[in-house]
Amino acid sequence: MPAINFYSPKFGDAQLRAVLQVAQRAMPPAGEPVPLRFSVGISVKADTTSYPRDPSATPTWVNAVQRLRDDVIGDRVEQLHLSTRRPSSAHVNPKTENGRAHARKLATVDRHFADSERWLTTGYIDWIVGPASQRMPLERVELLADALVEILDGWYRVEVGALEGATVSTHAL
Repeated sequence: MPAINFYSPKFGDAQLRAVLQVAQRAMPPAGEPVPLRFSVGISVKADTTSYPRDPSATPTWVNAVQRLRDDVIGDRVEQLHLSTRRPSSAHVNPKTENGRAHARKLATVDRHFADSERWLTTGYIDWIVGPASQRMPLERVELLADALVEILDGWYRVEVGALEGATVSTHAL
């Protein structure tokens, strides 16, 4: 599947990552529309550091996603073409490492995010936690790419500022 991956420079032990990709499991037949979407998030692993057994613990991605919400996205969900679809619980499986991590992630999300904010915590269980975009046709890839770069740039500035003890808001950028 065609995709473009994005990686920020590391800050502390973390990294922002994103993928702009075809928004379905297989390429559509020739001549059919090609839907695209992006996912953007902070790096995670399917382990007990990223997804603690104690849901009251606060892994670093929780604060990073909250800063994304407050200091980068704000009230610009539509302008940034973000989807407010909730993450799936279908991947919970006590028999696999990723399935167990998914269950711990959902418990952490329940503890630290309002039900209306769960869309901020999609991603890939062993790669990123963060929001995804709405689906758009290939012809609108520039809109998606612009929004993705704006989010990555703003979020990176906020995260570096947080490491340095500063508060950075990128709403006006």
